[in-house]
Amino acid sequence: MPEEMVSFFTGAWSGAGAFADGRPIEADLEIESVLDGRFLRYRHSTRDPLTWDGLWIWGVDPASGDFIANVFDNRGLAREFESAGWRDDRLVLVTTYHSASADARTFERFTYEKTSQDSFRMTFERSRDGIEWRLGDYLDFERRED
Repeated sequence: MPEEMVSFFTGAWSGAGAFADGRPIEADLEIESVLDGRFLRYRHSTRDPLTWDGLWIWGVDPASGDFIANVFDNRGLAREFESAGWRDDRLVLVTTYHSASADARTFERFTYEKTSQDSFRMTFERSRDGIEWRLGDYLDFERRED
């Protein structure tokens, strides 16, 4: 894991933003380095009314060198995202999965972009083809001093 990325993300964060339709969204994050600094464990807790909770593990696959992120959520979903890693103060995670309700592929993308030493923007987008993306929501996070 890149030390710059680990030191930036480690800690407690609170964020506010909006869904694509303008409804507000707020969330809290707890991010810590685990397993001798090889991975980041990231707990994402969205506040009411959505109440989405996810547990992420971010790390680098030592065999391939690829950045991998796995997320498990309170809806029973487990997804694996891939990334080129932390570059130019950005992390872009992308996954593809098949919907259970329709035999259709869906792409999801999370972008984490550092906006200052103590803030970043997280953007969630979806796509049917991996080319044209539609905003799901965004949150602007600030470091908390807990």
